Amino acid sequence: MYSGRQALNEIDQSLQKIRSELSQTDYELERYGQKLLGIRQKESESYRQLAKMRLDAIQANQLSEQLDYAERQAAQLLIQRNDQIEIIANKIETSQTNQLQFDQERNQQAIELDKAVEALEDLLAKVDGKLESDKSFLQQQLTAQDLVDMASNANDKTAQAEQELEDKGAPYRADKIFMYLWQRQYGTSQYNAGFITRFFDKKLAKHIDYDKARVNYFTLTNIPKKLAEHTENLQQQAQNELAELQQMQRDFEIDAGAEQLESTVGLERKKLSAIDQKLTAEEETYQNLIKKRESFNLETDKYIAKAISILMESFKAEPISQLQYEARQTESPRDDHLTNQLLSLKEDKSQLEENISSLQLAHKSVNRKLEDLKEVRRKFKRSDYDAYNSKFKDGVILSGILAQFIGDQVNAKELWRIFKRSQRFEKRRYTQRHGGIGLPGGINFPSNNRGPSIKFPRGIRFPSGWGGGGSSSGGGGGFKTGGGF
Repeated sequence: MYSGRQALNEIDQSLQKIRSELSQTDYELERYGQKLLGIRQKESESYRQLAKMRLDAIQANQLSEQLDYAERQAAQLLIQRNDQIEIIANKIETSQTNQLQFDQERNQQAIELDKAVEALEDLLAKVDGKLESDKSFLQQQLTAQDLVDMASNANDKTAQAEQELEDKGAPYRADKIFMYLWQRQYGTSQYNAGFITRFFDKKLAKHIDYDKARVNYFTLTNIPKKLAEHTENLQQQAQNELAELQQMQRDFEIDAGAEQLESTVGLERKKLSAIDQKLTAEEETYQNLIKKRESFNLETDKYIAKAISILMESFKAEPISQLQYEARQTESPRDDHLTNQLLSLKEDKSQLEENISSLQLAHKSVNRKLEDLKEVRRKFKRSDYDAYNSKFKDGVILSGILAQFIGDQVNAKELWRIFKRSQRFEKRRYTQRHGGIGLPGGINFPSNNRGPSIKFPRGIRFPSGWGGGGSSSGGGGGFKTGGGF
């Protein structure tokens, strides 16, 4: 078997691998981005030199100053941009360090919680041993059990009487004359009718021998009511005795020091929850930083947008084809070289933009994979799969499926489905009750899922067909009258 903590550690290691992959993609995007910026700067320089040559006699000085100014603006923006990239990179590194620290703190706190729970489990086990030899508790247990059995038998008789009413009462309900007289309460003090109606009702009653049938049907309908009242009374007595038995058990636990250990468990659980909250907040900070860095990698940040806008405005003076045409009209080969260089730079830029586009898609895919696995880890924790009594069938399979998830061979939905299918909780008294002293073993409810609305103490066995589902239950759903426990 593979523990829940080991499985969570596998998930954390997989998250680190994906983060490393994301960082590598960021690095490649930044590298290509810098190359693209270099090409654009070369374009700007080529345009500036062409402008100087073309406008040497007329407007060379004015245009040259305009280009120089635009270039200086862009260069200043790029310096500011690089400063921001460095700041974000440092914050990301700090956030990653914080997350690792919080993970370590959580693992240590989880160990402390396990110790507290184990101490409480040991105490409860000792209490169970004392209860098994305590005469007053055993006597109260027998008293409660007897009342439970009596209530169950009464409930069975009530159900039987109700069924007899259903079966044997069918001919009466099918007789329209009988039901007419019955509903008018003929033959009782509640009957109220005029002279003519009384006359004909008397004729009808005599015709079907109603007086005898009424007594029989009244008896048939009254038996389930009386039995239901009797059952309800026994159920209330049983509930009172079970409550007293529960209190006796709780008194034993308190005397043994359970309250202090319960308080310790609650405190350790709160500490664990506080660390989880800090870890969640740090993960959110990290994700926001990743989004900011992504905007720089995707060249959607405000600095690059403004720099490109300034440079491109300077490029719009003339199209390359027009510059080539004008270069052929001159005697100098220098302008021909510059226009050809612009064409070459345009091709290189197109190839770089294609590479960046592919990396951007890869970056988006890796980032989505990171978020999907983080959601799986959140579900894992919310489901208490990292609890000390959580086990998984095969650690090799879990490691393999995580590797397949990293390799994009399975999606997050399938990954979570396999985790759920492989996970089991070992039965422990404390963990089944999620934070309090609940019902020990020994109380068995029948399969119809009805019973007293309290937590039942240990040692009570309910006959078949009477109440809840066994010793793992903390109590039934409340007594009902007439329809069974």
